[in-house]
Amino acid sequence: MKELSTRLLRLVEAAEPRLREVSEPESARPVLLGGWSRREVIGHLVDSASNNHQRFVRAALQPSLDFPACDQAGSVRLQAFQEADWALLVSLWAAYNRHLAHVLARLPAEKLDTPCRIGSGQPVTLGFLAAGLSCPSGPSPQPNRGRGAGLGCCPQISSIAAPGEATPQPRQS
Repeated sequence: MKELSTRLLRLVEAAEPRLREVSEPESARPVLLGGWSRREVIGHLVDSASNNHQRFVRAALQPSLDFPACDQAGSVRLQAFQEADWALLVSLWAAYNRHLAHVLARLPAEKLDTPCRIGSGQPVTLGFLAAGLSCPSGPSPQPNRGRGAGLGCCPQISSIAAPGEATPQPRQS
């Protein structure tokens, strides 16, 4: 888990300054086909980090974990990330993921086999959920079915972390 923690910290350190170069107006423009803006993508990644934080801590403290699935599109809509301050979202994303890296580095090895069920998905181990952070599938209008998404290294992070006109990218499912 320490290697995963280090990779997450490197990602945050590399992406945060690039995200801060994006202007408020640019952050509000859609970058994904069908719609999400940079604000909504980063807001989604904050939400995913929050969910993963709860999953990791709870699974490490219990013999097993049953956690609800996430309605990603509904969550983004309800939290109105499109109306949020861009600098605040970037700061929150960076800080939450730094904290998540801190937690990951301290997960007890003996808890990595803890069974975790997300929504109606098949049970997976805590180690599997955490390892999914290294290659999440990114924002999707479909509920997360336990595929380890959320820290912010989704394929869209590169396209949203560069200021200027972004070419809308398809959502990954």
